[in-house]
Amino acid sequence: MKRILAIMMIASIALSLLAGCGQSGQSTTAEQTTQAEQTSTTQAASKPDSISFMYQGTDRQQAAIKAAAEKFTAQTGIKVELNYAPHDVYQEQLSGAIAAKKIPDVVQLDAPFLSNLAWSGVITPIEQYLDADLVAKPFERSQNCDTHSR
Repeated sequence: MKRILAIMMIASIALSLLAGCGQSGQSTTAEQTTQAEQTSTTQAASKPDSISFMYQGTDRQQAAIKAAAEKFTAQTGIKVELNYAPHDVYQEQLSGAIAAKKIPDVVQLDAPFLSNLAWSGVITPIEQYLDADLVAKPFERSQNCDTHSR
């Protein structure tokens, strides 16, 4: 159950981050996002008091993640324990958590590290929980995001 809620948070954070990055064409309305979150939340018979989220990013990205976590908590009542790690030690800290079997509920991953964790069975695919258009065209909504600026 905790894993499903973590997956919902990933989707929620992803949508929140994508929503702020100059979209063109179709967009998901706040009402649609809220309805999807409420439906998923009501399907969970028992929910945890909190979930943990390990992430990295620029100051702007950290602020966006914090805002998304606060919104998630307000909408679900589930506290998000944010665990920031600087980029240069992020993978080392996450690998240590995995080895110690103290894996955060939600983690931020880049493609190479994601592939390694998927092949080793450490993570679970989440495609079934995401909007089909987001899976089919993952970069269309985020093409105007500047994720590497300081």
